[in-house]
Amino acid sequence: MRILFHHRTVSKDGMDVHIQELVAAFRRLGHDVKIVGPASASDQDFGSDGGLLSKIRSKLPRFLSEILELAYDQVAYRRLEEAYESYNPDLIYERYNLFLMAGMRLKEK
Repeated sequence: MRILFHHRTVSKDGMDVHIQELVAAFRRLGHDVKIVGPASASDQDFGSDGGLLSKIRSKLPRFLSEILELAYDQVAYRRLEEAYESYNPDLIYERYNLFLMAGMRLKEK
């Protein structure tokens, strides 16, 4: 099975470990897995909290931070749609999707 694994996690902490272990388990079962997530996620060291973006968000009022999360959904959707069209998965698995509606929007397409 071809699985498109989509997430919005930038920090390298327990969430990242969870993602990596789920992907490894899918692959051990013989599935082909493509991961789609924030571009900066792969550049972080373990223990990172998300870098500059996390620092900026911590200074903003909560409602502005949440608006940024909703705006990121547009970027995530374009990235997910491109991966979907080129990879042609059997399944989209979306994880850590608070404020992230890209997978649901792609399903409706």
